[in-house]
This record gives sequence, structure tokens and C-alpha cells, in this order.
Amino acid sequence: MTSTVDSSPATWVDYTPPGLFASVMGIAGLGLAWRKAHEVIGVQQFIGEVILLLAAVVFAVVATLYGIKALRGSAQFKSDMVHPVRANFVPAATIGMLLLSTAVLPYSRIAGELLWILGTAGHLFLAIRIIRRWLGEPYEINTVNASWFIPVVGNIIVPISGMRLGYVETSWMLFSFGLVFWILLFTIVLYRKLFHDPIPAKLMPTVAILVAPPAIGFVSYMALNGGQIDALARILYYVALLLAVIVVSLFPKLVKIPFGLPWWAYTFPMDALAIASLIYASATGAPGVEMVASIALALATLINIWVGYKTLRAIQGGHVFVSE
Repeated sequence: MTSTVDSSPATWVDYTPPGLFASVMGIAGLGLAWRKAHEVIGVQQFIGEVILLLAAVVFAVVATLYGIKALRGSAQFKSDMVHPVRANFVPAATIGMLLLSTAVLPYSRIAGELLWILGTAGHLFLAIRIIRRWLGEPYEINTVNASWFIPVVGNIIVPISGMRLGYVETSWMLFSFGLVFWILLFTIVLYRKLFHDPIPAKLMPTVAILVAPPAIGFVSYMALNGGQIDALARILYYVALLLAVIVVSLFPKLVKIPFGLPWWAYTFPMDALAIASLIYASATGAPGVEMVASIALALATLINIWVGYKTLRAIQGGHVFVSE
């Protein structure tokens, strides 16, 4: 029997791009950075909470649209799930849930735990699904880009709320899984960039994702080890910091690239660096780190505002919900 769902004509909802979930990561990460800034340097508390509320609203809208797209079983959704680039942004939805669980936890343990369980289980499922495809299907090296970090390295985020909720072994397991794959994929991405065809211009913003694994890895590791600054904590933080310096030095070149949803890749890594720097400054009192945190927070805020504005303009102009 032929499915009536598959044969129905495509609508604008069927062109909801999974890359929109990266906006949830960027906005939620910014809200968590401002919340941490309230704890460490005393900025107004309401700033972070308002941003986190906005992240929840954006997630609800994007998840509803993408959920409708998935339920329709359209060809566009099926294409997303096997595409070498778009498939990597689908797990950004579950990362968004993990970040929102951290946002909600101070207000409701039940809601925070529910979001964490759904986000953790969903992300692990998607990560395993994508890794099985990597192992079972041939891939061209030129399809590799930094967005490949999202599905597997996203597991690093799990301990941030997981440890507070008491899921110690699950947090360690998925942190370890994500950390090892970060090292492996970093090598592959760098090899592809150095020795093969240039990354397509529209995907160049994804180089900023290189900053996220060590930065958010530091945040998660601090949750795992009880907030102790040890050798691994220092390695993760300083690798993130120096990668951020490299990425920021590329901004004059990167901002010349025509706007697209991959621009959201600029946001969450800078959010994560701001959070990591605030935690490092609070734990060590190291000179200059608080200033680094303030600069990272300011940059993260400006980048989120700019990319958000450009996204709204692109939606208004009919450039987002379209066939790629």
C-alpha cells in the first residue's frame, strides 16, 4: 500500500531545517553564561533567566515545527536523517534539551530530570545511529566538517545536570565517550582541512565548533570531579582558550561569508568559553581570567544578537524554510 503521507505535497513545514536547533544551543548557552556571571561577578540575575526563557520558547517553536515534519514522514525529513551535514544538526535538538534541563533544574527538579532523561537517551540514540552509519557506509573525506562533532561530542554535556541529579555512572560513561570521540574527530577534521578540498564557504562558520568540546568538556569535568582544578581541567580550559583565540582571529574572514544557519555555530562555543572562564576564574583566582570571561561573555552576547537578527531577517525574506 502506498503511504498517503509520503505522497502528500511538500509544505513549508517540511523544509524546517534541523540547523535551527543550533539557535537553541546558542541562546540557552548564553543564558547559562549570564547565570554563571551572576554567581561569579554579580551581574543582574534576571538577565540570564530572561535569556533562558527565550531559549525555551525558541525550542518549543522549532521542536513543534520539526516534530510535524518528522510525523509527516516527508522525503525532506528522510533526507535530513542521512545527509552528511544536516544529519549532524538533528542531535542539536537533544543538546538543547540537556541545556534546558540545566536551566530548569533550580526551579523544578522533576522538569529538569525529565528533560535530562529525554535529552540523554535521545542524544545517545542519535549518536549510536550516526556512528553505525559511519562504520557501515562509505564516506568521502570531503563531506567531513566540524559539525560532525555535534552527534557524539554532545555527550560531554550530560554530566552538567546529570551529576546534580545523581546519575554519576551515566555521566562518567557519556563524558568519556564524548571526550574520546572529540580527540578522534579533531584529528580527522584537521586532516581533511589540511590535505583535501577547501570546506564549502557556507560551512566555514562550523570551524568555531572546534572550541566547544574542550570548553564545555571543562565545565562537565568540573561537575564530575567536585569542582577541583587538576591537570585535566587545566588542559581542557587552556586548549579551549587558545582554540578560541585562533577562531576569533579568523572572524574578519568568516564574517564575509554570506549569512546562513551555519552562522549559529559561532554562538554556543563562545557561550561555553564564557562559562568555562567564569568557573576557572572563580576556582583559581588566576590573573586575567575574569577579564577573559567578561570579554567572552560580551562577544557571545553580541554574536547571539547579530546572528538572531540575521536569522529573523532571513525567515522574513523567505530564505530559511526552503529546499537546500
